[in-house]
Amino acid sequence: MGEVYRARDSRLERIVAIKILPESFASDPGRLERFQHEARILSTLNHPNVLAIYDVGEQNGLQYLVSEFLDGHSLREVLAAGIIPRRKVVEYSLQICKGLAAAHDKAIIHRDLKPDNIFITQDDRVKVLDLGLAKQVSVAATNEGLTATLGVPTTPGTVMGTVGYMSPEQVRGEQIDYRSDLFSFGAVLYEMMSGKRAFHGESSVETMNAILKEDAPEILVSGTQTSPGLDRIMRRCLEKKPERRFQSASDLAFALEAPSAGSITSETVASPASTAKKRSQAWITAATLSVALLATAAAWLFTRPKSNNASFQQISFRPSYIRTARFAPGRTVVYAASINGQPMTLFSARTDTFESQPLNLKADLLSVSRSSELAVSLGRVFDSMWTPTGRLAEAPLGGGASTRELLDEVIDADWNKDGTQLAVARRVGDHYRLEYPIGKVLYQTAGYISDVRFSPSGEQIAFVDHEIVGDDRGTVSLIDLQGQRRTLTKEFESIQGLAWFPKGNEIWFSASDSAELNSIRAVDMGGRTRRVAAGAVRMHLQDIDEDGQLLLSAEDIHWQIGIGDSKSGSIQDLSPFQYEVMGGLSKDGNTVSLNSFDIAGDTSYRLYLQRRDGSTPILVGHGTATAFSDDDKWLASVDPAHPGNLFLIPTGIGEIRTLHAPAGRYYAGVSFFPDGKRLLITTVSAGQGPQSAVQQIDDGSVRAIGPADRFVVPHIMNLFPGPSPDGKYCIESDGKGGYWLQSIEGGDARQISGVASAEKITNWHGDSNNIFVVRNDGPNVEVTNLGLASGRRTPWMTFSRPDKSALTPNTAMLITTDGTRFAYEAHKIFSTLFIANRVQ
Repeated sequence: MGEVYRARDSRLERIVAIKILPESFASDPGRLERFQHEARILSTLNHPNVLAIYDVGEQNGLQYLVSEFLDGHSLREVLAAGIIPRRKVVEYSLQICKGLAAAHDKAIIHRDLKPDNIFITQDDRVKVLDLGLAKQVSVAATNEGLTATLGVPTTPGTVMGTVGYMSPEQVRGEQIDYRSDLFSFGAVLYEMMSGKRAFHGESSVETMNAILKEDAPEILVSGTQTSPGLDRIMRRCLEKKPERRFQSASDLAFALEAPSAGSITSETVASPASTAKKRSQAWITAATLSVALLATAAAWLFTRPKSNNASFQQISFRPSYIRTARFAPGRTVVYAASINGQPMTLFSARTDTFESQPLNLKADLLSVSRSSELAVSLGRVFDSMWTPTGRLAEAPLGGGASTRELLDEVIDADWNKDGTQLAVARRVGDHYRLEYPIGKVLYQTAGYISDVRFSPSGEQIAFVDHEIVGDDRGTVSLIDLQGQRRTLTKEFESIQGLAWFPKGNEIWFSASDSAELNSIRAVDMGGRTRRVAAGAVRMHLQDIDEDGQLLLSAEDIHWQIGIGDSKSGSIQDLSPFQYEVMGGLSKDGNTVSLNSFDIAGDTSYRLYLQRRDGSTPILVGHGTATAFSDDDKWLASVDPAHPGNLFLIPTGIGEIRTLHAPAGRYYAGVSFFPDGKRLLITTVSAGQGPQSAVQQIDDGSVRAIGPADRFVVPHIMNLFPGPSPDGKYCIESDGKGGYWLQSIEGGDARQISGVASAEKITNWHGDSNNIFVVRNDGPNVEVTNLGLASGRRTPWMTFSRPDKSALTPNTAMLITTDGTRFAYEAHKIFSTLFIANRVQ
């Protein structure tokens, strides 16, 4: 396309490269357009693995482009010098993928990736060159996917690229997308691994025919260091159909970073430099990979001797939080994943080819019918970690525009045996109900219901019954279609995930009991419980298919708590334990109360005070942490074993006091009045709704406030404002999205407008006329000030965790009344899906 000169930039004292399109070539409209196109493409990219452009222009009829000067050799020249060491193959491949990912992020397809267009500098940095054939695309809002909108003008059916490295769709002159570059990369990777071309014939026609119809030959070159993991990656890139390849360069780069990509079949020892490089990888990748390695290599400790032949097949590979996964017809697994803190998105994975495909639907999965109909949850709101509610909808397995919304405030749902109706667990006001069919109440509780699953016969429904909202303690319960319910198990400390064994004689579930992490257990219809499998990682049972295969997610959980300064923006991480829950923030913003669950067998919820200076947390008692008193000398705590008991724990010297909820009720929310003599409480019971009241600390007497159909939002964590700073008001809800400013002494209440259903009121701001309103917007938390009298909203702060991988969408935030300090709790759950075979 032109001539390239080495030159010196006299202004910045640096060596550069100047690419010139001579005047004779500039008269060719096609060459001129490609040259100018390359300049435009390069100018949009800024990445260490893509050639950097400094300037572009025209002078005296010459078109020129000024770029960084590269000292080294093309990958073609490196290949000609001999076999590339396996370590270098992985290193070069990873850098190529990162360069491609940067281009793809700008909607740029290279279209001519080959060894000649990949440059290796003297210090082993990789640069992707020659974007003269690159095409820019935009994503069309249709099922057709990517539609070409910009780029080098071409005639439909024109073959663009270099024979031997083109994708099948390029060879056929079809429309292409980013996955075409991944095929070309696969051909380059094959050549780096073997020293030979993946597709080569006596003529261009024969080479293109091989691309369309033949697989790349097995790598059998003597002396070649083959890697099974790397070979699988290469083969997946070279799949003939785009949908069977990796779906993005980022996914491909993640696979290349996995240890399995670097392990070789011959006996070699990693060099110190290689070891140091691995140790320097981001902790987030290491944490994710550790889940997969532990779940695969640590194996399971089976209670039956004949069960030691279990095998495992990994299904998911990206660092993400996976809440629900189900088997679907046709060797398919469907799951919902949150990646980088973004809303849940549906994916499907083939169990025979390992690839995951996005279903183009932002939703959480609930159930899959035998006819491949999905029950999904749209717009889920995480009031707490374990009780997200959303709009129930039906959708075909392909996702898309045919989604049909059915019902609001749904936590869980499952298709019946015929796939014609759904059983649902939903929130109605202040209660949670199990309904089947929709509208017929089989069971109602002041706690909550999860993991709803029909029996194979369709005559019974199993579910997990949780006594306390916001707590994943629970029991396995069974109910028939007439509403006859019975509890099959004792209460487990943590229970998540439930499925029927195909014979219908047992219900399998994942639960934690004292001295172990969540393991797989089974209970029969007579209530006899056995442990099926336990291991070194937390296991979440997702599903069981008709052949008895288990769909599991191995989970590595990291709770993060910190205190931030709203003026300076500084954040102090205060995460002394792996499993911890924030209770309250002191009035001066220097201390958080938290519960830790790291010690197995301690079911009383150890209660700590954690100072902002990061000093060792102080154990002050037990119970579920709630609010501080206004002078920060007392802390309220609910007894988790007997939630009708409330402990008032001194933060310094003093004795613990105990209060009691009214008979038959238990505490669901507690906060102190400014005078330190009274508590604002919300209590609940199985037969009645929440009730808000004032409780005197000295004698324990209780006086109800507000109308019976409104209440201060019940929540053990103090994420809802207590009494106003002047002690005269509280904020009550009707449980349907409406809020009222209620006088403590009685009288008419004033409705509060301007708070959306997905938002939370977290505290008063400054005085009794303003409140903080918080919204979780994907990976970010948006905080605004709402004037109660004026209804005016003013942005106050946006909080975003720097590291969002595997971040769940329910970051909680507490703010001091003066707004100077805030505390946050973020949850990171690294989930890896596996299929387990031959588990008995």
